[in-house]
Amino acid sequence: MSLMSAKEVAQHLGVKRDWVYSHRDEIGWTEVGGCIRFRQTDLDRYLDQRTHHARVRTGRPRKQQRTIVRKIEWPHGQKPYACSHAPESSSVWRHMLTQGTCS
Repeated sequence: MSLMSAKEVAQHLGVKRDWVYSHRDEIGWTEVGGCIRFRQTDLDRYLDQRTHHARVRTGRPRKQQRTIVRKIEWPHGQKPYACSHAPESSSVWRHMLTQGTCS
């Protein structure tokens, strides 16, 4: 059985020693020789009771985020439909975005 002081518990949990003293009744403690000590098993039980586990999502999948399309300023007053380089089978918009400006 491992006994820990309030200072050791505070270091282990990453909290201040005052926090440990104020939560000692929740954690569980014992008095040995006039000093407050904490059992490692009581500390583990305290942490287990407060551990949140990941939930498995069931049911409908989440909606995908919407894609935000920005308005494009076309150089020299060109319009996307004015591009003569885009193949007819592809999107003219895609062609203008990947090729940059058509000249």
